Amino acid sequence: MESDPVFTEPARRAILEAGSRACHSVPLTTASGLCVGMVSAHLYRPLRGLTTTQTEAPRYRGLHAQGRADRGSRLRRS
Repeated sequence: MESDPVFTEPARRAILEAGSRACHSVPLTTASGLCVGMVSAHLYRPLRGLTTTQTEAPRYRGLHAQGRADRGSRLRRS
């Protein structure tokens, strides 16, 4: 997190000040591939590797959100 180019400097400062030192993110996409959000877990220390449960839990939530987004969603493409 301290050196990853994906974070802007203001975001990096806020994240580090909050005590986060690691992040794992999973995009929430519709069946058609539209990204409708992101689920991120911030941790106080980096993990050596995620367990299957840790990897699949956000993906499951993404599928749950996908089902809602695909059923008559009011989301519009910008």
